[in-house]
Amino acid sequence: MAKKSYTVFAPAEVKMLEALSLTFFPPKNSIGLDGVETEVPQYLDDYFSRFPWIVQVGFRIFLRVMNWLPILTLQSFRTFRKMEKEKREKFLLLWYHGRFYLQRLSFLGFKLIFCTAYFNHPEVWKRIEYYEVCPPKKK
Repeated sequence: MAKKSYTVFAPAEVKMLEALSLTFFPPKNSIGLDGVETEVPQYLDDYFSRFPWIVQVGFRIFLRVMNWLPILTLQSFRTFRKMEKEKREKFLLLWYHGRFYLQRLSFLGFKLIFCTAYFNHPEVWKRIEYYEVCPPKKK
């Protein structure tokens, strides 16, 4: 398999994107494809390459802070991407149920971006039989 090149994200940030995509869309889910198989990190790299540099830098900083957040909040002694899957899920649930509105809103925005990337993959469309409901237009 050829190594993918990323234009926006550094290797550490790609690993964080992979950890998040495997947390949101784990292996052996009901659709049968995990977040890495559907190339969520590559889609997000392409997606953020269209934004101005300030948005790219802001999201990259957010990813790096998110990686260290379990240690900074004393939730774990490991970074997010090195935590076990169950602990990552628990951490994200705590983040979702946080008492600060911006914390909950940022989680929902994060989940929205990852869901868009996941469900945009053609293989996911086939597995959920999207083409049978809405066939592509003929040109």
